[in-house]
Amino acid sequence: MEQTQLVDYQFAGDTSHTFAQVFAPEHPSSLQLQTYWLECRAQHGAMRLGRDVPARAVTNLLRDLTVLEPIDGGTDYVFRLAGSGFLKRCGSDIKGRRFSTLYRGHAFTSGVSIMNACIREQQPMIYDVRLSTPLVTLRRHESIDLPIRSQDGSADLVLSGTFYFT
Repeated sequence: MEQTQLVDYQFAGDTSHTFAQVFAPEHPSSLQLQTYWLECRAQHGAMRLGRDVPARAVTNLLRDLTVLEPIDGGTDYVFRLAGSGFLKRCGSDIKGRRFSTLYRGHAFTSGVSIMNACIREQQPMIYDVRLSTPLVTLRRHESIDLPIRSQDGSADLVLSGTFYFT
């Protein structure tokens, strides 16, 4: 597999992702997205793709959002939508690609587990994620996964925001 087929491909060597669950958003963009999600749930019972996303209320966040659909009994996910911010991070357009083609090992199993919990519990899952070497943190972001419904309301999906700290 080519190096460019993996997320964070530009970081070679001894790096690892660590995930720490948090119970309230720290990043202002995560807070904005969660607030909008809560408003949609209060108004419609659920956030729905097409009706509520994309929307003007979150236009400034779209580049950092993805929509993922569980496949193979929830053992993998497919990116149904991916904001433009993922072009740089992943090295290519990831729409239509499997989560398993971009993540390996702990990052893959943690990501699938988090998204499955999000859908099962119908609650936000918020994580502080760090990409590190043994000596330094290279990058830190907050990941917020929110359960949403498909356009026709027949399927559970995950709306995921990835927001970097500077």
